[in-house]
Amino acid sequence: MYRKTTNSKLIVLVAAFMIVFGNLTFFLNVLEVYPLNIKNGLFLLSLAIVFLCVNIVLLALFCYKRTIKPLLIVTLLISSATAYFMDTYHVVINDDMIDNIVQTDISESLDLISLKLFLYLFFMGILPSIFIYKIQINDLNLKKSIISRIKLIGLSFSVAIFAVLILGDFYASFFREHKPLRYYANPS
Repeated sequence: MYRKTTNSKLIVLVAAFMIVFGNLTFFLNVLEVYPLNIKNGLFLLSLAIVFLCVNIVLLALFCYKRTIKPLLIVTLLISSATAYFMDTYHVVINDDMIDNIVQTDISESLDLISLKLFLYLFFMGILPSIFIYKIQINDLNLKKSIISRIKLIGLSFSVAIFAVLILGDFYASFFREHKPLRYYANPS
């Protein structure tokens, strides 16, 4: 039997899972610009934390009692497929790429199917989705649910803002000079 959890804990767990396992290409590209050294180490750690906090806030805004499981499952499945294509083909999934996907015929699509794709989907999408489907979520009354959600969003937002303010020079450079890196963030 699966344990019980709260909406907030599940959101944090899924956001952390996606940051750790679904963003290899993002972090490899960031490391090309900001090599791992003493000077960049704190920024790289804070970037992962800020990215985690942003994902938590976004998930918390849309995942409620009836929508949490379906939205998290769909997000994990899409994120796993996106991670595969980004890691394997070094592409950015944007509006143009989505247009290309829609216009691709069956034979071109079949060329993209591989064992590696199935492994990504299975380990990063299907297995975590089964966990989410089976886990029991504690029902909180409306007041406790709202307070919990406000705490989660407020704490995540505060941590992200604090990290950005502390390392403002790094973030100014990151957002001003390295805009293409943001497109590798998964899911976005």
